[in-house]
Amino acid sequence: MDDPIYHEIGNAAKERCEKAGMQVVFEDVLPMNTTDLSSTVLKMKDKQIDMVINTGWDKILASFVNEAVKYKLKIKVLDGGHATISPFLTESLGKRMKNILGVTFWLPEANTKPLHFKDSIEYGKKFQARFGYEPDYHVALGAQLLELYETVLKDANPKDPFNTDAIRQALLKTDKDMIYGRVRFNQKGRLSTDMLVIQWQGDPPRPVIIYPPKNAAGKLIYPSDPLAG
Repeated sequence: MDDPIYHEIGNAAKERCEKAGMQVVFEDVLPMNTTDLSSTVLKMKDKQIDMVINTGWDKILASFVNEAVKYKLKIKVLDGGHATISPFLTESLGKRMKNILGVTFWLPEANTKPLHFKDSIEYGKKFQARFGYEPDYHVALGAQLLELYETVLKDANPKDPFNTDAIRQALLKTDKDMIYGRVRFNQKGRLSTDMLVIQWQGDPPRPVIIYPPKNAAGKLIYPSDPLAG
Protein backbone atom coordinates (compact mmCIF):
# COMPACT_ATOMS: atom_id res chain seq x y z
CA MET A 1 0.00 0.00 0.00
CA ASP A 2 1.18 3.52 -0.82
CA ASP A 3 1.67 4.60 2.79
CA PRO A 4 4.89 5.09 4.78
CA ILE A 5 4.28 2.21 7.19
CA TYR A 6 3.55 -0.24 4.37
CA HIS A 7 6.55 0.95 2.39
CA GLU A 8 8.66 0.23 5.48
CA ILE A 9 7.20 -3.27 5.81
CA GLY A 10 7.58 -3.93 2.09
CA ASN A 11 11.22 -2.80 2.02
CA ALA A 12 12.00 -5.00 5.02
CA ALA A 13 10.33 -7.97 3.34
CA LYS A 14 12.40 -7.48 0.17
CA GLU A 15 15.58 -7.16 2.20
CA ARG A 16 14.86 -10.36 4.12
CA CYS A 17 13.99 -12.23 0.92
CA GLU A 18 17.26 -11.22 -0.72
CA LYS A 19 19.26 -12.22 2.35
CA ALA A 20 17.57 -15.63 2.21
CA GLY A 21 18.54 -16.06 -1.44
CA MET A 22 15.04 -15.44 -2.78
CA GLN A 23 14.65 -13.40 -5.95
CA VAL A 24 12.00 -10.67 -5.91
CA VAL A 25 10.43 -10.88 -9.38
CA PHE A 26 7.34 -8.70 -8.94
CA GLU A 27 6.16 -5.81 -6.81
CA ASP A 28 2.99 -3.75 -6.91
CA VAL A 29 2.35 -0.59 -4.87
CA LEU A 30 -1.36 0.21 -4.53
CA PRO A 31 -3.26 3.36 -3.53
CA MET A 32 -4.74 3.19 -0.03
CA ASN A 33 -8.29 3.33 -1.43
CA THR A 34 -7.77 0.30 -3.70
CA THR A 35 -10.53 -2.32 -3.53
CA ASP A 36 -10.06 -4.18 -6.82
CA LEU A 37 -6.95 -6.38 -7.10
CA SER A 38 -7.82 -7.92 -10.48
CA SER A 39 -5.22 -5.88 -12.40
CA THR A 40 -2.51 -6.91 -9.92
CA VAL A 41 -3.43 -10.58 -10.26
CA LEU A 42 -3.50 -10.39 -14.06
CA LYS A 43 -0.01 -8.82 -14.11
CA MET A 44 1.22 -11.65 -11.90
CA LYS A 45 -0.13 -14.31 -14.26
CA ASP A 46 2.74 -13.65 -16.66
CA LYS A 47 5.39 -14.14 -13.95
CA GLN A 48 6.81 -17.30 -12.44
CA ILE A 49 5.99 -16.65 -8.81
CA ASP A 50 6.38 -19.21 -6.02
CA MET A 51 5.51 -17.01 -3.04
CA VAL A 52 3.39 -13.91 -2.58
CA ILE A 53 3.81 -11.62 0.44
CA ASN A 54 1.03 -9.24 1.46
CA THR A 55 2.35 -6.23 3.38
CA GLY A 56 -1.01 -4.44 3.35
CA TRP A 57 -4.19 -4.71 5.34
CA ASP A 58 -7.00 -7.25 5.57
CA LYS A 59 -9.37 -5.95 2.86
CA ILE A 60 -6.54 -5.90 0.34
CA LEU A 61 -5.63 -9.49 1.17
CA ALA A 62 -9.26 -10.62 0.89
CA SER A 63 -9.61 -8.98 -2.52
CA PHE A 64 -6.32 -10.50 -3.69
CA VAL A 65 -7.32 -14.02 -2.66
CA ASN A 66 -10.73 -13.81 -4.30
CA GLU A 67 -9.31 -12.44 -7.55
CA ALA A 68 -6.44 -14.94 -7.54
CA VAL A 69 -8.93 -17.82 -7.18
CA LYS A 70 -11.08 -16.32 -9.94
CA TYR A 71 -8.15 -16.06 -12.38
CA LYS A 72 -6.58 -19.36 -11.26
CA LEU A 73 -3.27 -17.88 -10.14
CA LYS A 74 -0.94 -20.72 -9.16
CA ILE A 75 1.63 -20.17 -6.40
CA LYS A 76 3.21 -22.40 -3.75
CA VAL A 77 2.71 -20.26 -0.66
CA LEU A 78 0.90 -17.08 0.35
CA ASP A 79 2.10 -14.98 3.27
CA GLY A 80 -0.77 -12.77 4.42
CA GLY A 81 1.39 -10.98 6.98
CA HIS A 82 -0.18 -9.43 10.04
CA ALA A 83 -3.63 -9.32 8.42
CA THR A 84 -4.58 -12.98 8.66
CA ILE A 85 -5.94 -12.89 12.21
CA SER A 86 -8.44 -10.15 11.34
CA PRO A 87 -12.05 -11.28 11.96
CA PHE A 88 -13.02 -9.48 8.75
CA LEU A 89 -10.68 -11.69 6.76
CA THR A 90 -11.82 -14.98 8.22
CA GLU A 91 -15.48 -14.01 7.76
CA SER A 92 -14.87 -12.88 4.17
CA LEU A 93 -12.76 -15.79 2.97
CA GLY A 94 -14.00 -18.75 5.00
CA LYS A 95 -12.46 -21.94 3.60
CA ARG A 96 -10.22 -19.87 1.31
CA MET A 97 -8.10 -19.10 4.37
CA LYS A 98 -6.71 -22.63 4.14
CA ASN A 99 -2.89 -22.83 3.96
CA ILE A 100 -2.36 -19.05 4.10
CA LEU A 101 0.62 -18.03 6.25
CA GLY A 102 0.63 -15.14 8.68
CA VAL A 103 2.20 -13.72 11.81
CA THR A 104 0.78 -12.76 15.16
CA PHE A 105 2.09 -11.72 18.55
CA TRP A 106 0.15 -14.27 20.56
CA LEU A 107 -2.25 -17.19 20.58
CA PRO A 108 -3.34 -19.28 23.57
CA GLU A 109 -1.78 -22.30 21.84
CA ALA A 110 1.62 -20.63 22.10
CA ASN A 111 1.77 -22.17 25.58
CA THR A 112 3.29 -19.10 27.21
CA LYS A 113 3.62 -18.65 30.97
CA PRO A 114 1.18 -16.17 32.57
CA LEU A 115 1.96 -15.20 36.15
CA HIS A 116 -1.32 -16.49 37.58
CA PHE A 117 -2.25 -19.40 35.31
CA LYS A 118 -0.69 -22.76 34.51
CA ASP A 119 -0.14 -21.64 30.92
CA SER A 120 -1.76 -19.55 28.20
CA ILE A 121 -3.94 -22.49 27.15
CA GLU A 122 -5.59 -22.50 30.57
CA TYR A 123 -5.88 -18.71 30.43
CA GLY A 124 -7.54 -18.90 27.02
CA LYS A 125 -10.09 -21.49 28.14
CA LYS A 126 -11.03 -19.55 31.27
CA PHE A 127 -11.26 -16.28 29.37
CA GLN A 128 -13.57 -17.80 26.75
CA ALA A 129 -15.71 -19.44 29.42
CA ARG A 130 -16.19 -16.11 31.18
CA PHE A 131 -16.53 -13.71 28.24
CA GLY A 132 -17.84 -15.95 25.45
CA TYR A 133 -15.12 -15.43 22.85
CA GLU A 134 -11.53 -16.50 22.24
CA PRO A 135 -8.87 -14.04 23.44
CA ASP A 136 -6.57 -12.56 20.81
CA TYR A 137 -3.27 -10.73 21.15
CA HIS A 138 -5.04 -7.49 22.13
CA VAL A 139 -6.49 -9.27 25.16
CA ALA A 140 -3.13 -10.82 26.02
CA LEU A 141 -1.39 -7.45 25.71
CA GLY A 142 -3.85 -5.94 28.18
CA ALA A 143 -3.09 -8.74 30.63
CA GLN A 144 0.63 -8.31 29.91
CA LEU A 145 0.55 -4.69 31.05
CA LEU A 146 -0.87 -5.78 34.40
CA GLU A 147 1.80 -8.49 34.73
CA LEU A 148 4.55 -6.00 33.94
CA TYR A 149 3.46 -3.49 36.55
CA GLU A 150 2.95 -6.23 39.12
CA THR A 151 6.52 -7.39 38.44
CA VAL A 152 8.25 -4.01 38.64
CA LEU A 153 6.20 -2.69 41.59
CA LYS A 154 6.83 -5.79 43.69
CA ASP A 155 10.38 -4.62 44.43
CA ALA A 156 9.70 -0.88 44.30
CA ASN A 157 10.83 1.53 46.99
CA PRO A 158 7.88 1.59 49.45
CA LYS A 159 8.51 5.27 50.14
CA ASP A 160 8.12 6.18 46.44
CA PRO A 161 6.71 3.13 44.60
CA PHE A 162 5.35 5.05 41.61
CA ASN A 163 8.51 6.97 40.80
CA THR A 164 8.40 7.09 37.01
CA ASP A 165 12.16 6.99 36.49
CA ALA A 166 12.48 3.95 38.74
CA ILE A 167 9.60 2.21 36.97
CA ARG A 168 11.13 2.99 33.58
CA GLN A 169 14.51 1.57 34.59
CA ALA A 170 12.88 -1.53 36.07
CA LEU A 171 10.91 -2.10 32.86
CA LEU A 172 14.05 -1.73 30.72
CA LYS A 173 15.73 -4.45 32.80
CA THR A 174 12.79 -6.84 32.43
CA ASP A 175 13.57 -10.12 30.66
CA LYS A 176 11.03 -12.69 31.74
CA ASP A 177 8.55 -15.26 30.47
CA MET A 178 5.01 -13.93 30.86
CA ILE A 179 1.66 -14.28 29.13
CA TYR A 180 2.99 -12.56 25.99
CA GLY A 181 6.02 -14.83 25.80
CA ARG A 182 9.55 -13.74 26.61
CA VAL A 183 9.18 -10.04 27.41
CA ARG A 184 11.94 -7.46 27.21
CA PHE A 185 12.39 -3.87 26.03
CA ASN A 186 14.94 -2.29 23.74
CA GLN A 187 16.76 0.92 24.63
CA LYS A 188 14.08 2.98 22.90
CA GLY A 189 11.52 1.55 25.30
CA ARG A 190 9.78 -0.61 22.70
CA LEU A 191 8.34 -3.94 23.78
CA SER A 192 10.22 -6.78 22.13
CA THR A 193 8.65 -10.23 21.87
CA ASP A 194 9.03 -13.22 19.57
CA MET A 195 6.54 -13.16 16.70
CA LEU A 196 4.63 -16.34 15.95
CA VAL A 197 4.38 -17.67 12.39
CA ILE A 198 1.05 -19.35 11.72
CA GLN A 199 -0.51 -21.27 8.87
CA TRP A 200 -4.26 -21.70 8.53
CA GLN A 201 -4.75 -25.45 8.38
CA GLY A 202 -7.58 -27.95 8.63
CA ASP A 203 -11.27 -27.85 7.79
CA PRO A 204 -12.51 -25.35 8.76
CA PRO A 205 -9.13 -23.58 8.67
CA ARG A 206 -7.69 -22.51 12.00
CA PRO A 207 -4.34 -20.85 12.81
CA VAL A 208 -1.61 -23.39 13.65
CA ILE A 209 1.69 -22.13 15.05
CA ILE A 210 4.57 -23.44 12.94
CA TYR A 211 7.41 -21.21 14.22
CA PRO A 212 9.38 -20.72 16.45
CA PRO A 213 9.95 -24.39 17.31
CA LYS A 214 9.38 -23.90 21.06
CA ASN A 215 5.82 -22.74 20.36
CA ALA A 216 5.05 -24.84 17.28
CA ALA A 217 1.94 -27.01 17.23
CA GLY A 218 2.33 -28.12 13.60
CA LYS A 219 4.56 -28.03 10.54
CA LEU A 220 4.56 -25.91 7.41
CA ILE A 221 2.55 -27.32 4.51
CA TYR A 222 4.62 -26.53 1.41
CA PRO A 223 3.95 -26.41 -1.44
CA SER A 224 0.43 -25.66 -0.30
CA ASP A 225 -1.51 -24.40 -3.36
CA PRO A 226 -3.19 -21.78 -1.16
CA LEU A 227 -5.43 -20.40 -3.92
CA ALA A 228 -7.10 -23.65 -4.86
CA GLY A 229 -10.48 -22.10 -4.00
